[in-house]
Amino acid sequence: MRALGRQEDTGDLDAPGAPPAAGLVLRTRLLDLLDRAPPQALLWVTAPPGAGKTALAAAWAESRWRPADGAAVLWYAVEEADADPLRLFATLGGFLGLAYGFGTDIPPEPTPEAFAEIAEAARRWFAAAPADQKAGPRLIVFDDVHQAPPESVTVALLPVLAAALRPEDRVLCLSRLDPPDLAPGPPPTLVTDLHVTAGEYPDFARDLPGGRALTRDLFLTCLRRAGGWMPGVLAAVTPALLQAGTAGSGADGAADRRALLATAFLQTGGAADWAGLGGADAPAVLDRLAGAGGLVSRLPDGRLRKQDAFQAALERAAEAELQPPALNHARTGAARHLGEQGETLAAARLLLAAGAGDEALRLVLDQAPALWLAGRTRELCDAIELFPGEVATRPLPRIWLTYTRIPHEPREAQRTLAEIRRSLEPETAPLEYALALSGEARAVLWDAFDYRELRLLIEQIDAALPRLEALPSAPRQTLMATRCIAILTGWPDHPGVAEARRWIEATLPFMQPAAQLMLGSVLAIHLIWLRGELAAARPFVARLEGLARQRGPTAMSVMAWYYAALAQAHFDGDDAALLRLADEAVAYAGDRRVSHRLTMVFYVIVQAAAAAGDRAAAETMLQRYAACAQQRWRRTDFIGLHYLRAFLALCAGDTAAAITEAGQSLDYARRYAGPHQIALQSLLLATAHAMAGDEAARPYIGTLREVAGRTGNATFLLHADLAEAFLAAATNGDVTGPWSRVAEAAGRLGFRRITAMNRPALARLADRALAAGAEAEATRRVIALWELPPPEGAHELWPFPVEIRALGGFAVQVDGARIAMGTGKAQRKPMELLWCLIAGPAEGWAQEDLADQLWPELDGDRAIPALRSAIYRLRKLIGTRAVRHEDDQIGLAPGQVRTDVARLRAALAAMQDQAAGADARLAAFDLALSLGHGPLLPGIRLPPVAEARNRLRTLLAAAGTGLLLAQDPADPASALRVGRLCAAVPGLHLPPPLAKLVAGL
Repeated sequence: MRALGRQEDTGDLDAPGAPPAAGLVLRTRLLDLLDRAPPQALLWVTAPPGAGKTALAAAWAESRWRPADGAAVLWYAVEEADADPLRLFATLGGFLGLAYGFGTDIPPEPTPEAFAEIAEAARRWFAAAPADQKAGPRLIVFDDVHQAPPESVTVALLPVLAAALRPEDRVLCLSRLDPPDLAPGPPPTLVTDLHVTAGEYPDFARDLPGGRALTRDLFLTCLRRAGGWMPGVLAAVTPALLQAGTAGSGADGAADRRALLATAFLQTGGAADWAGLGGADAPAVLDRLAGAGGLVSRLPDGRLRKQDAFQAALERAAEAELQPPALNHARTGAARHLGEQGETLAAARLLLAAGAGDEALRLVLDQAPALWLAGRTRELCDAIELFPGEVATRPLPRIWLTYTRIPHEPREAQRTLAEIRRSLEPETAPLEYALALSGEARAVLWDAFDYRELRLLIEQIDAALPRLEALPSAPRQTLMATRCIAILTGWPDHPGVAEARRWIEATLPFMQPAAQLMLGSVLAIHLIWLRGELAAARPFVARLEGLARQRGPTAMSVMAWYYAALAQAHFDGDDAALLRLADEAVAYAGDRRVSHRLTMVFYVIVQAAAAAGDRAAAETMLQRYAACAQQRWRRTDFIGLHYLRAFLALCAGDTAAAITEAGQSLDYARRYAGPHQIALQSLLLATAHAMAGDEAARPYIGTLREVAGRTGNATFLLHADLAEAFLAAATNGDVTGPWSRVAEAAGRLGFRRITAMNRPALARLADRALAAGAEAEATRRVIALWELPPPEGAHELWPFPVEIRALGGFAVQVDGARIAMGTGKAQRKPMELLWCLIAGPAEGWAQEDLADQLWPELDGDRAIPALRSAIYRLRKLIGTRAVRHEDDQIGLAPGQVRTDVARLRAALAAMQDQAAGADARLAAFDLALSLGHGPLLPGIRLPPVAEARNRLRTLLAAAGTGLLLAQDPADPASALRVGRLCAAVPGLHLPPPLAKLVAGL
């Protein structure tokens, strides 16, 4: 059986939140009930806390799903934040192999009227799971469904999911509440009575360790005593059964018992571990018990593990029978083994029980850094709280106890650590002073609540480092790492920025994996957002991906990597990677209970959607950003909310709204944030005012240049030049200078998306720059890099992805390179299709009409599939976006393909525009003649091409002669134009006035 977590196939039932399957009683009555549920119906188990819901689901997965070839299990722990279905979609998409990014356009709190539409969209998405003939049955378990509101989209979609999966799949919900009304669809299959019955005696006798000795009378007695609830029955039955295990086996039962009791406090170990605790004979005793079955299990790596209840019985027996010296020896010996294995909490408990409090405290404090880096803050907190109150008030334990509060109460943690630090001197308590100072900075970084506070802490670190000569190397490195993180993320104009970057790059390979992930991600974030060095950040993002997908690092470090990776995908314009990473981050945050840290994920996605022109998706993601931020408002989130609103407005061309929102975020940034945030808001204001032609843009442009000079941020310089170019264009100034700087910087930096990307406005600006004589190749590269749509009447140098010449010959260029269309039979139909699209109407062909033209000999049922095949093959030749096929209409995509035929038609239309001035109509005439190098697709006999060829010739002749008759015959230019028209239309019969002009040439 495969059991999938979020990141990888784990190979066992160990997805986050999944219970262990070992030692479970397989309750045949209930398992058969689950097995008999009708296909594609929702299974719903309702019972109070502690009734055995989770154990039942784990037993079902273990016994009925594990044997199936290729079976897979997803264990989904529902939380309150799942009222918003985004995590549900992200997790299910990864498990079922569905398309990334589904649900980003579904509001977090849709109206009841929208449910039907959402359910239908979800049904189609679920049904799109790719068929895999080798895939086995899939079980999806939703645990604690009562955590989500019963009216939420997530709960409403559960029966939709069940109905959309294959008949062999199952969806099982575990809840303390009965299911709400989940119509439409079949009613859920309910399991509500989890009481143990007398008829289940064979299950307990079979599955309990030592259960062969369980008599029916003893079982019924325990059942009555426990009231039928599973935990009570197990608690009553197992001590009697396990007493036999403590008696040992073999020739010398007393010796075996002594060996077992000496190992009582270690549950899992190898032969050397057992021998060290219980003597040379202990491994053999445990080995015999493993062979007898039930009480001891043999792990794949050769170690032995005592069954949970057997372990508990051994501990009780040891406490009752061993003399204090022997008992304490057994406890301390097991504790040292557990400490070496990193099980700090269990080891500390044993040492304290043995009276070795000092050793226990040393163990906890020695392991504290590793526990913190691994994100095991709950375990660290529990371990410190084992000690008496006076111990926890000492500086070092108190510091680590406060560290555990940083993820949830960062401001309070920072205040406590500051209080501790001020009570210490660096020379006399270097370790405590360094840890407190480092923790203060980490708390501020975690919540980003005051830039000025962070600056003061960096100065405190710089002042303290010379006084910390006695500080060991590991905590010194931690303090240095904190300093570098604080500088790179919070003080980009610090004079030591370059030094901090070099220190991280040099130290990174020698750090623990968790520290590598955090530091490397911070450096990548700094390079992308605060420096504009996208290329320099790529190696860090790529190298750290493996670490981010491991289970060990802290959630904060993994989320930092996701933020860096999402930023890279956004600026690369890689929407597929962006959606994949966003789904992964949302699912990971839900699994690790850090959904409130998703603001930075939504921050990136809002900008990506807005820059791509999808305002609806951007607005929906902005709602998620706001809802996520409201869980714990940070000042940066407040700034970010107004910034994103301004970003969306600017992308939509609403400069007034952008100025209002950016003005609010700038005011707040000036009070609480650093230079980067101030410049970021100034960027929006500079761009918005410049696009509106308002000189108020200039102070903000100045801020961008000033901050860029102090921080080395290349993107700020690019946007300063861009704002100047917009301002020049809006005020009829010279755009070539600022635009040339924009084009050079954009090509060098390689960002496919930039801040507040209004593509139509950028396209008009680039076209204006081309017309003004800006460097053409650099401009064309930027147009291609930013994928700017050609404005109406685009300059002749505007680079279209596909350029087609069809007048007087035939040639196709894709991305500036001429391609060979081929002459073989396989490419004949795609070429004929392209010729028809070139010659056809500007709005495109109706699908049936085009099929009739290309396959007149076939009926519609055969012609339409042939047409679709030809479209696919043509797209392979000239690009997938070059051919538009929507609503049974087929044509060349206007923003992707430029043909000389379309330009000729536009010129002919302009020639006949009576509302246009004479000069404009004559310019259109000149353009038409310059394009007319010959007939349309000469030699091609397809009827649509021949008809279009004749129409163009006739229209050029009529429009040209009509325009020239209205010109002054005394003007020499008129005679020249008549001659050019005759050359373009051989055999043209001229009206007498024009014929006289030609005769006079």
